[in-house]
Amino acid sequence: MTRRRRALYLGCLVVLGVLCFGTFSLSNFSRTAKASGSLPTGLHVVGSQIQDGSGNVIVPHGVDRSGSQYQCVKGGGSTFDGPNDQASVSVMTSWNTDIVRVPLNEDCWLGINGEPSDGDSSAKYQQDIINYVNLLNQNNQIVILELHWNAPVVSRR
Repeated sequence: MTRRRRALYLGCLVVLGVLCFGTFSLSNFSRTAKASGSLPTGLHVVGSQIQDGSGNVIVPHGVDRSGSQYQCVKGGGSTFDGPNDQASVSVMTSWNTDIVRVPLNEDCWLGINGEPSDGDSSAKYQQDIINYVNLLNQNNQIVILELHWNAPVVSRR
């Protein structure tokens, strides 16, 4: 084996070792954080990592709970397109999720531009979102509230 090949082989082994160790330590942390049963606080970005207030690396595993951005303009009397109860959250947590994205509709939240058009009020839309966020937090899920649909105010004459 030539010196160059030996160096390449050794370099590959070192990289493989670092990757294996890094994967083990991150997955071990995720299990430890999940087992503690509490939401991380003080989330911030350091380089290419998300860390909590104690400097522990957070590796999110999440889902998108779509529907709250369009259901209030579609009608039907519901803020969500599908279940938003404990049973549905339990299913999500069984997938080992720890973060949920909940999209919002500006018109429905503020009660502008004739929305929500399903006969509900913006106060009900807001309370439904608040209740869902609280339910997710009670199940140790971090929530990303995302303003998904927004538009300028339209004058209606």
